[in-house]
Amino acid sequence: MIRILASSQMSRLLARRTTRLREAEAVVRPILIVLTFPLTIITLGLFLLVINALMLMLVSALVKGFKVNGFWTALFASLFIAILSIVLNAILYPGPTFTFTAPHGTQV
Repeated sequence: MIRILASSQMSRLLARRTTRLREAEAVVRPILIVLTFPLTIITLGLFLLVINALMLMLVSALVKGFKVNGFWTALFASLFIAILSIVLNAILYPGPTFTFTAPHGTQV
C-alpha cells in the first residue's frame, strides 16, 4: 500500500522530525563535547570532527531517507561540512578591515 501525503501533512511531518532531530542534537552533542573535552584539547580540536561524524551517524539512524554508510564516510562528510562552513562564513561575513595610518613625518 502506497500512502501519498498532502503537502500540508508532509510539511507538518517534516517539521516534527526536524524538531526531534534538533532536540536530540541539542542534548547529545554538548554532552559529548563536555565528556571528551580533555581529548579535544590534546588533539587541538580535531576530535570535534569525530563528534560531528557521530552526530551525522545519529541523524542517519533517526531519519528515513538519509543514510551514512559508515564512520569514515561520516568523518569525511563532517570535514567537508566544516570546510564549507569556513568558506561560506568568510564570503558572507567578512571580518572588519583595519587600516594603519602612520604619524605625520614618519616613513613606512
